[in-house]
Amino acid sequence: DNVFREHSTANPGTSGDNMKTVIGNSSLFMVGAHIDHDCIIGDKVIMANNASVAGHVVVGDYANFGGYSGVPQFRSIGENTHIAAMSLVTKDVPAFMTVAGNPASAVGLNLEGMRRRDFSTDALAALKESHKIVYRSGLTKNKALNQLAGLRSKYSEVEKFARSIESSESGIVRGRSH
Repeated sequence: DNVFREHSTANPGTSGDNMKTVIGNSSLFMVGAHIDHDCIIGDKVIMANNASVAGHVVVGDYANFGGYSGVPQFRSIGENTHIAAMSLVTKDVPAFMTVAGNPASAVGLNLEGMRRRDFSTDALAALKESHKIVYRSGLTKNKALNQLAGLRSKYSEVEKFARSIESSESGIVRGRSH
């Protein structure tokens, strides 16, 4: 049930890797969207006009890419994320985040997207608290993740958020310096 609009492209996998480009179900790839080699794209992803992901990018379910956004090779875009139009994502994007800019920086949680998918009020509150700990407390990544232990055990959404940070190999998108 994927929709590929005019001039959208998806390249096959390469012989030097796993020989697979995998695209999930029920996604929309608007005019000129591009998926390069060896990518893994989740379900219900939206890539607006001319959004592009380079090779070896992993994209979670419900990720939403604004027009002309771009992601270089070997990055991870978490589930339920929003990449604003014309953003260049140079680091991994944790699950549930919204990023914007060139280079992209974290601007907050993708609250509107989660509300549209009927996340519970409690889950949203737990994610807000988790975001505050990781992005606003001034703690190192490891110390912030340690502070999430109680919320991780109680909310699967917080567990996914934390795992997407822990598994980052390129570092995560951070906020702009003030």
